[in-house]
Amino acid sequence: MVITKADAEKALNKTVHPEINSSLPELGMIRDVNVKDSDVSVVLALPFPEIPILDQLVSIIKESLRDISRDVKVETVVMTEAEKQAFIQKAKDGWKF
Repeated sequence: MVITKADAEKALNKTVHPEINSSLPELGMIRDVNVKDSDVSVVLALPFPEIPILDQLVSIIKESLRDISRDVKVETVVMTEAEKQAFIQKAKDGWKF
């Protein structure tokens, strides 16, 4: 099965943050998606260098792509200050707690 970047992005649009009622792309947390053959690599942008739910976020990403990709790699980076401020603004309305 040949997958495209659009296929991967569509799947990632369904990845809801475990603590915020928004998808990871809506929150600006998916910085980049690359597809080569049937492998997908995702760059996950984090608002802070160390967050306690990192493993959960990576698991959510891999689960969302499981049906279309045989191998998913997730690289993490820290958001720029502007990205972090946009994340916080978008997250305010969606906090689950």
